[in-house]
Amino acid sequence: MKKYVVIDTNVLVSALITRNEDSPVVQILHFLADGNIVPVYSDEIVREYNDVLR
Repeated sequence: MKKYVVIDTNVLVSALITRNEDSPVVQILHFLADGNIVPVYSDEIVREYNDVLR
């Protein structure tokens, strides 16, 4: 059964900057890449991702 989740910007940024592959935030991205979780987002969340990642 797939899980639908909102990935907070802080989780995304932490996963991108950590070097610890065993970190829970990195595991979330692995679950996302493997299709085990489905991201739920809105236009506002996407704008926040863009603002923070730039």
